[in-house]
Amino acid sequence: MLRVVACSLPAQELGVVPGQPVAEAVALGNIRLEPYDPVADRAALEQVAIACEPFSPIVGLEDADPPECLFLDITGLEPLFGDERELVEQVARLFSQRGLVARLAVADTAGAAWGVAHSQQTNDGMATIVPPQGTVTALSPLPVSVLRLPPDMVALLAELGIRRIEHLLAIPRAALASRFAGQLLRRLDQALGTVPETIDGRRPPPEVVAERKLEYPLDSRAGVEQLLAQLLVTVTTLLAERQQGIVQLECRLSCESQEPDTASARPATGDEVAFVVGLYRASAVTEHLLELLKLRLERCQLPGPVTAARLAALLTARLQTHQQELFGEPRADPRQLGLLVDRLSGRLERQAVLRAKLQPDAQPEHAYRLEPLAGNRAPQRSRPGRAAKAASTGELLPRPLWIEPRPLAVEVLSIIPSGPPQRFCFQGQEHAIRQSWGPERIQTGWWRGAYIRRDYYRVETTAGERFWLFRDRSGRWFLHGVFD
Repeated sequence: MLRVVACSLPAQELGVVPGQPVAEAVALGNIRLEPYDPVADRAALEQVAIACEPFSPIVGLEDADPPECLFLDITGLEPLFGDERELVEQVARLFSQRGLVARLAVADTAGAAWGVAHSQQTNDGMATIVPPQGTVTALSPLPVSVLRLPPDMVALLAELGIRRIEHLLAIPRAALASRFAGQLLRRLDQALGTVPETIDGRRPPPEVVAERKLEYPLDSRAGVEQLLAQLLVTVTTLLAERQQGIVQLECRLSCESQEPDTASARPATGDEVAFVVGLYRASAVTEHLLELLKLRLERCQLPGPVTAARLAALLTARLQTHQQELFGEPRADPRQLGLLVDRLSGRLERQAVLRAKLQPDAQPEHAYRLEPLAGNRAPQRSRPGRAAKAASTGELLPRPLWIEPRPLAVEVLSIIPSGPPQRFCFQGQEHAIRQSWGPERIQTGWWRGAYIRRDYYRVETTAGERFWLFRDRSGRWFLHGVFD
């Protein structure tokens, strides 16, 4: 169970209300005015983060500009200090010794800890500890502003009568997704823990790089491959200490300078060849990584002999291990799929091997997006959303495997104008419909601008082909997909 401490040091602690005239602030008491220096403020906050490292190995600044809150990952550390209360009290004493007053909160997620800390009304340094599994109860009565939303979105929610988080939780998720895009749901899910939110430590992990400069340039491809194999061993050895594998690997080759062109009076220049290899699954197998480097190297034309080489692990992830079964039927090895995707991506380019990812949009042509299979960080496990649950229970109506990016206009014959289609003409060929299912009404909200309302039919022709047709508001017919 993840436990996070949020330490908020807002500007209000200085006795100045945002937007208050300077003369009124000075009249309140003995106040010394200092010029605003965001760079110095961030440096000071980073120094406080360093002072908090005895309490947590991961201390990070919030993702805001400017940041005013620290996150401490204290998962499993409370026995070292007695309990969570004693740990947080020691953190509060640290701030007090530095002349700082902070609002502290402990919760299961960084978003929940941030929201509870910023909702506190007192500045006495006492911490609010949300019990494990008590996130929903603690957040429900709080205002939606504690979800780290933009001010304009908070104002819009207030106009709609949504002022507390419990109001958001009472609204169907699909309605929120279609009206407020993805930022609102992302912040809500991060606070509730259904979507993971990592704490980026102030001290970044050491860069995993291996490079070598050559005294004598290499002019053979076999020599370059041997050099890359040696550098790969260094990189994978460094990652093995962290039990991590490579997801994205960058290769840079410096080539010997070209001879100056006397005719054009151009001086000699050096060239560099760089490319990135993406993997479907994190790997630390040197032979597999070298194979992918060779595939990319085959498509590169080196301008001259190689004088230096550099390999850098741009993206890493924890290695996944699987227990082999001694008895029973052998199962399909998921690593074989990863090897296939890696080889295809290395041969055809990473952008050529894609997968469709569902999007929360009612309009079919916008309900998915394509992303590369290789080179992305492995997805974190999270609770299944409503769409996944509906798909597992069979609530979703069938969708065609192939959907046209733009619906194609077709001529349709139906007995009555509002009835199902009987025949249609597509690409110069007549199709007689033997059976149809529908209609299924799909429409978008008025706030999206162009209002869309369609009646979809799944049809099967006498030849056994299955299509997805719809009739729009004006009565025109379109073909939108073909079932496998």
